[in-house]
Amino acid sequence: MIKNFQSTPASDGHDADLNRKPLPDHQRFEEFPHLTDTHLDLFDRMSEISEEGLCAGWIHDNEYNIWNAITLGEPAPGYGAINPRLLRRCQMLSTEIDGWIYWADGPHFAPMAQWLEMVNTRIQASANQNK
Repeated sequence: MIKNFQSTPASDGHDADLNRKPLPDHQRFEEFPHLTDTHLDLFDRMSEISEEGLCAGWIHDNEYNIWNAITLGEPAPGYGAINPRLLRRCQMLSTEIDGWIYWADGPHFAPMAQWLEMVNTRIQASANQNK
């Protein structure tokens, strides 16, 4: 297990590696503490899809492209083939957490009702642009 450490200043005022002590479990660093383990699992699978298809950890609109692949059977044009195992895993995790992960300066969880509203708003905006 990797431990996070807290440095304590040495007597000369500098941090000394020898004075490091493990942090208690509740103070360990988490990159996205607002997400649960299951949220993070979904985020990781979605990032993996982006990485496999486009060599990017999170491509713009990744959440919508994966959602389209799950619900419509096809991602956005140019997105490429998506690993069906990863799609099934995303769908299963989404069902388990009753929501979806989206990106807004970092990953965020949207309960399913909110996510569906976000999708519908996007569809309406796209339809209005095409008029």
